[in-house]
Amino acid sequence: VKALVTCFNHSNQLNAKLEEAMNSINRDIPEGDGTPKLTQLKQEVCTRWNSTYSMYESVLICHDGIRRSLSSDSKTFRDHGAKILSSDELDGLKTLCHLLLPFKAVSDIMGASNYVTLSVVLPALNHLLEILKVIELPVDCQKLADLMFEDLEQRSKAYFENDLLIAACRLDHRYKSLT
Repeated sequence: VKALVTCFNHSNQLNAKLEEAMNSINRDIPEGDGTPKLTQLKQEVCTRWNSTYSMYESVLICHDGIRRSLSSDSKTFRDHGAKILSSDELDGLKTLCHLLLPFKAVSDIMGASNYVTLSVVLPALNHLLEILKVIELPVDCQKLADLMFEDLEQRSKAYFENDLLIAACRLDHRYKSLT
């Protein structure tokens, strides 16, 4: 996926073709149907939270545009060493995005600067643990979800025993029922 995105982001010609294809696709989408309207791919940046998820999501949203762009310029694409995703790879990417979406939502909430977030820590961790416990995925992705659950459960034990976090959660009227 990263090679695919890098290929488009390093080729002005491919990027322009993708933007043209996505503008054409976006014109066909009715207003207000909730479909995101991207015209370019988002690159992963290791120092940015959620950038991997954003990159995966942008590939899923722009996949038809990617196919249209490449049908007219496969040489440039091959020269960058990238390949178009198969339907199985796309399905895997959709599943991975489904698994990562709750983490993106929690990190967006925790990164907010308009309100106090200390009282959100325990409910957010509890929410993620509950999701990882009940989520049903294909076998290979389920193993990943199970590993993520075990790791998050182990890492978060100390937070659930922290008196300051418990007090902050109890004082916040939104979470009294959770404590």
